[in-house]
Amino acid sequence: MVKIRKQIEIQKTNQMNYDYLEIPSLKLKQIIIKGMTLKNLDKNYITTDQDLNTHEAIILAGHSVKGVFGSLYQIQKGSMIYINHTKKYMVIKKKIIGKNEIKELSAAENTINLITCSIHPNKRILVIGKLQY
Repeated sequence: MVKIRKQIEIQKTNQMNYDYLEIPSLKLKQIIIKGMTLKNLDKNYITTDQDLNTHEAIILAGHSVKGVFGSLYQIQKGSMIYINHTKKYMVIKKKIIGKNEIKELSAAENTINLITCSIHPNKRILVIGKLQY
């Protein structure tokens, strides 16, 4: 069983196989929902539009609330980020960007971008990690 936000338990079966993100330093473990839509974000999910089994740059977005990315501002360079315990990324950069500054996202292969809102309505927190082998 995998414990997720709000103490919901989902048994992993062939019918229910969720991707999940884990950041041990933040004590965060959360499922990832396909579909980076306002509806999914407003349900407080971590979202993506991508297949996570890729070497392309991955983008994950979520609101800055408890159980999602509420503590992302605390992440440190060198912290580890896991996708399904099969992909391991090390944080290489954390910065505050403008809400429309998409050029700041990493497009490099084997990177992950985590993005969330900040206390300033026109700013976002961006964390970039590099895949570790």
